[in-house]
Amino acid sequence: MIKIQILDWNKSSTKIVIVVFIALLVLSSFFIISSYRSFLSNAQSSVLQRLESISNTLSLQLMPEDVIYLDSLFETGKTKKQMLNDPILIKVNETLNNTASINGIEEPIALMFHDKRSEKFFFIANSKADSLFFGDPYEQASDDFYAKYTSGGILGPYKDEFGTWLTSLSPLKNKANKTVGAIEVDLKFDSFISRANTTLYKNLLASVLIFIFTTIILLRYVRVILVFEEKIQKKLKQSHDIIEEKNIEIIQSINYALRIQKAILPSMELFKSKLPNSFILYLPKDIVAGDFYWMETIDEQVLFAACDCTGHGVPGAIVSVVCHNALNRAVREFGLKQPAEILDKTKEIVVDYFSKSEEDIKDGMDISLCSYNQKTKTLQWAGANNGLWILKNDELIETKADKQPIGKIDDSKPFTNHTFKLSSNDIIYLYTDGYADQFGGEIRQKKLTRKRFKDLILSIQNQPFIEQGILLEDFITNYRKEVEQVDDILVMGVQV
Repeated sequence: MIKIQILDWNKSSTKIVIVVFIALLVLSSFFIISSYRSFLSNAQSSVLQRLESISNTLSLQLMPEDVIYLDSLFETGKTKKQMLNDPILIKVNETLNNTASINGIEEPIALMFHDKRSEKFFFIANSKADSLFFGDPYEQASDDFYAKYTSGGILGPYKDEFGTWLTSLSPLKNKANKTVGAIEVDLKFDSFISRANTTLYKNLLASVLIFIFTTIILLRYVRVILVFEEKIQKKLKQSHDIIEEKNIEIIQSINYALRIQKAILPSMELFKSKLPNSFILYLPKDIVAGDFYWMETIDEQVLFAACDCTGHGVPGAIVSVVCHNALNRAVREFGLKQPAEILDKTKEIVVDYFSKSEEDIKDGMDISLCSYNQKTKTLQWAGANNGLWILKNDELIETKADKQPIGKIDDSKPFTNHTFKLSSNDIIYLYTDGYADQFGGEIRQKKLTRKRFKDLILSIQNQPFIEQGILLEDFITNYRKEVEQVDDILVMGVQV
């Protein structure tokens, strides 16, 4: 029976649902706030245009002479009572009242006057028939209000103790283009804000209902998804356990193969006993390797070689066992001592071994093989694709190998034997192609190359010979940095 946990935070389906919920919430909030702001902005723009149109129309309808006349009466100290029957004031008030009635303006439309002596604004006329504003001061004037009084324009929204307002001012000018008064048209904006808030509440309620409905629908699907995910997770775990078990078995097998490969390699103690001044840098790419080093002694001769078999890892290691066995047979069974003859026989044995397969196997080995007589300081050498370096008198002398491997090829030739007379402190270097083929450097994808490898050997020649192997290893490690090793590495050095 599968246990369903709807709010298991570790499940990807739960995380997806949470992301969907958050996305819905954010989108809903965004659209609600946007619609709210859009409504207020559109309403404000529409109202201000309407007010501006009314005030501009009135400023054209009223005669500047009438306004100047009313201003003069105010300046002479006329009172409201004295102005009740003034025909000019009655005419102006009727014009304002008719405009307010036609346009449905509930707030008084006023004619205003700026008194330069007191620097205050006063009402001269208004649209309310039952309330005369003549001579009443306007207490809410601001710097912006004065600017609009002379040039015209809109104000708002702004707040006072009576609410939120939108205002339009249109100046009346005399023949000298001086402002003699201004029409003020006000509208209370609170009703629009109230309608916007109502719309906001409705949208919030609708969003909550939609959110609840979406949650119910999603939860139904989540149940199905969780059951399916639980089954998938169970299968994945089973597959992971199987793979892990197989991986452990493979690693154990490879580690056992490593033990076998180490058993065929000469120990460093044996190597040092025969060639005291020597080092071996051996860095397999994987646990086991296709590269291996080899040693055998015959009377006064010390045979040693650096070998590179086809491939690396397990396939390379299998080929290395075949080639190692062929080298041993060439020396022990057939009694050969000369490097070229040993390579010829080793090649014959390897080709014969692989020819027994139904498949055409061309695997084999590249090798650099030395035979050194410590008493006479005579070195014999032969190579299959891998050459020989001898450092003599600060010069690195290279001897090229025969361009053929130990393995099956169409045009096979006998290997060439080379003989050298060495002097004290000369150094013999054997190597496979792995060191020079590594990638790294500052751009991470630059190949080291054989030339730079040779330059490196020359740069460390004056260092104590016993430290050269360590210096070569440190260099290639720092050169590669985080770049994966591309091949097995084998470098051997022997000082005369």
